Amino acid sequence: MSEKEENSVEIDNSIILDNNLNIITNLSKRQKRREIRRKKFLEIRQELRKNKKEKKRNEKKNNSVNGENIIKKQIFTMEQSKCRINVVIDMSFDELMNERTVRKTISQLAYCYATNRRTENPFQFSIVNLNGKTKKIFDTYPSYSNWNVNIFNQSLNELWSTEKIIYLTADSDNLLETLNENKIYVIGGLLDHNHYKGICLKKAEENGFAHARLPIDSFIQLSGRKVLTINQVFEILINFSQLSDWKNAFLNVIPKRKGITEKIDITE
Repeated sequence: MSEKEENSVEIDNSIILDNNLNIITNLSKRQKRREIRRKKFLEIRQELRKNKKEKKRNEKKNNSVNGENIIKKQIFTMEQSKCRINVVIDMSFDELMNERTVRKTISQLAYCYATNRRTENPFQFSIVNLNGKTKKIFDTYPSYSNWNVNIFNQSLNELWSTEKIIYLTADSDNLLETLNENKIYVIGGLLDHNHYKGICLKKAEENGFAHARLPIDSFIQLSGRKVLTINQVFEILINFSQLSDWKNAFLNVIPKRKGITEKIDITE
């Protein structure tokens, strides 16, 4: 760009002024076109900046209450909850996990906790049998002491009567049809049940616990692996407790990469 171009200021698309507000008349047609394009660009940029600032102001206004910015999502406590359904993670499989799998399991517990806190009427959530290396590793996460969750080192038998306990396992022949506030629903705190197939069913039978599996096959089809993580089982239960609808509970939680499709009832 020439010195004349650099020291010019446009007023409209046909008049170009220099910094002393003198009209520049000796520009070539090409230079004039360039100046006109530059002016349009500057006008558009100014408008975009103005819109961006306005958007930020509106977002700040919408995210504030009584002049105080909302930083955290709304959270709910077990004590405030109208839901009295008990869901328990059983961490009695400490000897079957190394440090790496223990840390992954604890990560899934954290997802369960986060899901519960975001639910308007959260479960009465407990973690039991927290001992050994799992307890030691758990203690390295200081934030867990602030969790709104019941944590015990005792076993299921020590905390609840046998007839109240229903152990959830994919190996059970019994279908879980509904959730009852008088029962204790237990999820095995084991990272991948496929490596120890039948272990949760065995524990339930040895201790005289009732057992059941989620009614996945009754409502959906999976083309991928049917292994669900601890937090996925927990989230499905949470969804069902809110919706009373197994099909949508599964569809809301199970990832599409597992090839999930809705099962069509041919009798309809």
